[in-house]
Amino acid sequence: PFVRQVSGFIFLVFVPGLVILKLCRIERSNVTETVLFAVGLSVAFLMLLGFLINALGSINLVSEPLSVEPLFVAVNLAVTLMSISIWLTNKEISNALNIKCISFWLILLCIILPLIGVIGVLFVNVFNSNVLLLALLIIIPIVFVASLFKSTFSSHYPLIVLSIALTLLLSTTLMSMYMYGDDINFEFNVFSSTKSMAYWDSQNFNDFDQFSSVSMLSVTILPTIFSNLLNIDGCWVFKIVFPLIFSLVSLGLYEIYRIQWGKKVAFASIIFFMSNYVFFQLLITNAKQMIGELFYVL
Repeated sequence: PFVRQVSGFIFLVFVPGLVILKLCRIERSNVTETVLFAVGLSVAFLMLLGFLINALGSINLVSEPLSVEPLFVAVNLAVTLMSISIWLTNKEISNALNIKCISFWLILLCIILPLIGVIGVLFVNVFNSNVLLLALLIIIPIVFVASLFKSTFSSHYPLIVLSIALTLLLSTTLMSMYMYGDDINFEFNVFSSTKSMAYWDSQNFNDFDQFSSVSMLSVTILPTIFSNLLNIDGCWVFKIVFPLIFSLVSLGLYEIYRIQWGKKVAFASIIFFMSNYVFFQLLITNAKQMIGELFYVL
């Protein structure tokens, strides 16, 4: 259980982008930048590849182009061909990620925060108790203050930022079994139609609200690819996969602020940004905006 979902998510979100970076010989010494651009390129790769496969279906060359088999073949074939091209053109291949040793306790802390958020949501839904979620309101500021004044943590700010972002986002999106928000319901509707037909038809809806969503690859083709290849219900694509990708927006902003004003100011600024309800309540109600925000920051 979950092996296909976890390994598939890691592959789809990181590997195509890392391969494209290597293919274009773009080397980043900063691991945070490498991760950000790898994810951005992977998401763009999936959307554009899905669009091309869908185009083959529109001229009747592929039946149900967005079903599992065509997507599986196309994604793996494209990544394999790019990898072969890298091997043929660049014999000296260095490690894609130069990750330094990170303290076990720091990693444990960064995992525990989102875990408490998810368990806290389960407590609310099952036991009608919000004790753990209230505890997060105390724990997160403590982690922030301790990290800000402990100089040894400054090199691990990106990991701490990502942990807090995931905690805030997942503790909100998982609060209900249903879609949370207004626009996201229109987006989920056009996604469901796209997945059921295994084909994207941009003229499928006449309603204006739905038409503004059906024209977007980010809420039609992209979630269909994730849902089919990872074998998960579309609802969880919007409630888990998209927030996981969206959490990198905070990481991208941290990098921008760090370059301008240094680590501590950047860390304090991004915590201020994430503490605004717009980040963890409003933006998650618009799936296409979550993806758009990532590209904007990149």
